[in-house]
Amino acid sequence: MSKSTFIMLILIAMMVSACTNDNASIKIQNQPQPEVAHSINNASLMDINFTSLMIKVEGCGSRCPIYALHVLKNGDANFQGVAFVAVVGEKKLQLSDKQLEEVRELLIEVSQTSHCKVENSDINIIRVNWTVETSQYSKSLNSDCHKKTFAKIEIWLNKNLQSLISNSFES
Repeated sequence: MSKSTFIMLILIAMMVSACTNDNASIKIQNQPQPEVAHSINNASLMDINFTSLMIKVEGCGSRCPIYALHVLKNGDANFQGVAFVAVVGEKKLQLSDKQLEEVRELLIEVSQTSHCKVENSDINIIRVNWTVETSQYSKSLNSDCHKKTFAKIEIWLNKNLQSLISNSFES
């Protein structure tokens, strides 16, 4: 791994972990978010056998990372860095079978989260949209109401995106 790649990875880790809420920051409009398009009861890995998945990290109204990860069922993925990330722009990635299984396990937890009203607009939001055959599902998680699930997704993204992006530079 080159020195510049290593520095970029360190910057990604620092930006993800050092997200701050600034009272003078631009406020995100607090709009109601749609719940799951279809009800998912007793979700299992089979129920979450997605054909496509989009995870969008929408920042906190301050200096938090903003990016999206689009994943297909075969592991082909596309990272789109928008702001406050070390890699801005598009990067093609490939998830391993183990990473795909971890994503499906996270989706089970995401699918079982309940809707909550958000009073604070200076929070991180992760939007998860996925398709199973022809059915579309959507959940919005925030760092205020969904602390445990939000943290699991954030940890998975931080750990896996660093290695995936690093490997894509070497290819």
